Amino acid sequence: SFQLGLLNAGINSHIQIGITNAGGKENRQFGLFNVQDNGFQFGLFNFTPGTENFEGKTSFQLGLLNYNPRSYIPWLPLVNWDMGREEK
Repeated sequence: SFQLGLLNAGINSHIQIGITNAGGKENRQFGLFNVQDNGFQFGLFNFTPGTENFEGKTSFQLGLLNYNPRSYIPWLPLVNWDMGREEK
């Protein structure tokens, strides 16, 4: 499915475009603030909480500031991704 709006939230949305996007797994998010467990994020601030079982799936983030707890450097500017690091 596709979501376009100011605030988008959906577990099974495949594409979200808006100011704030929150999704489940394997979404593509384009906005100022993006939150999801894994998938592609493009925005000002991208956040992957890392609370789900990734099952080999990864996150890839492009933005001003990116957070992924499964990266060797969790906070990175410009680009970040799941590097397979175990959470502590």
